[in-house]
Amino acid sequence: MTGNVICIQIQSGSESEYEEEEEQPAVFIPPQSATKIRWPLPTSRAGLATNGHGLTLKHSGLGFALAGWGVFATRPFAKGEYVTFYDGPLITNKDELEKRNKNGDNSHMRSVVSLRVVIDGIKGADVVASQKTGQGMGSCINDGRDRFSPNVKFVSNGNDEVYIKAIKPIATGEEVFINYGQPYWTKVKQMERQAALLQDDTDEDEEEAKEAVAARPTEAEEKTRKAYEDFAMAYGMPSPIIENGFIWFHPKNLKNQPP
Repeated sequence: MTGNVICIQIQSGSESEYEEEEEQPAVFIPPQSATKIRWPLPTSRAGLATNGHGLTLKHSGLGFALAGWGVFATRPFAKGEYVTFYDGPLITNKDELEKRNKNGDNSHMRSVVSLRVVIDGIKGADVVASQKTGQGMGSCINDGRDRFSPNVKFVSNGNDEVYIKAIKPIATGEEVFINYGQPYWTKVKQMERQAALLQDDTDEDEEEAKEAVAARPTEAEEKTRKAYEDFAMAYGMPSPIIENGFIWFHPKNLKNQPP
């Protein structure tokens, strides 16, 4: 029908870390009542933006030392459009715990709604190093923290996929930011506190080691001590005490003084 557009009322947002949405068919509405487009939940990854196709990796606007690589749009995205997907191998919850216990690296692992598996998300540095394209960029998107508000959010298909949906228009060249959620930052703070405690212990150990080395006698001092010990033994005296550059003999034990 000429002049008609696809339109469905947009559902209200959720305060959860990501939302689960059901696939809904497109509905034709007369032009006079059409105001917005609701993008249907993807049934596959086909057509979504990937590295090199709608998205690219560059140094983040948060500062490379702080955030490393950031995801940037190479084409505009409309509000409500599904931008990309969370890419990476699926691992079990047991594998996730083992990986966290081994190296504490959980920033790119994301549980899916089914709670049966975890997506071990790819990392921006690995994508850049591989020099390959076509990867979903969901796991490479930074949290804008206090500097940039999020322009996308996590959306689960209720099974084993997590998509990234635009919550506001994204212009070409704009960096994509997402809200990691409070549980993530709580975990980060716990890890930072643990790292600080370990660093304090390391600093104390290093200081004790330096003091031990400083207190150790030099080779010349050791030779001097050995010579006076031999002298004391020859004349029946106790071993001398060498302290602060002085040599002390106990006067009560000077039985056989040298001539």
